[in-house]
Amino acid sequence: MNNKKIEVTFGQQILVVRFLDGAFIEEKDLREIYEYGNQKANGKPYGILFEAVNHYSVAEDAIEFIANNPYSKDIIAKAYIIDTKEAELKAKAHLSFDHPSLKPFTFKTIEEGCAWLFSKLKEGNS
Repeated sequence: MNNKKIEVTFGQQILVVRFLDGAFIEEKDLREIYEYGNQKANGKPYGILFEAVNHYSVAEDAIEFIANNPYSKDIIAKAYIIDTKEAELKAKAHLSFDHPSLKPFTFKTIEEGCAWLFSKLKEGNS
């Protein structure tokens, strides 16, 4: 699933989301992401890896959606990849609004984030 704002892939029960540089993310974009993830997961638990390394901005309606996400039933873990101070500040802002029952974590590399997500998926399937 790709458009001019986001690139999304799904494999090994992990939804990878990359916000493209300069993107303005709206609620409809997030709905599409989560609908795609739920469709690909087919009712099984899955994790999300957000690559928050590019410069992007988020609309108010998207922030409200994140806080009350109706699609989070099958999501067991979220990891944010951050590599700059700006990305870290943005991720912290997102984390403060994220669904309260699902505490996301931040990582410096994709490898660290994926390893953590795989461990959470393994825990969830035990």
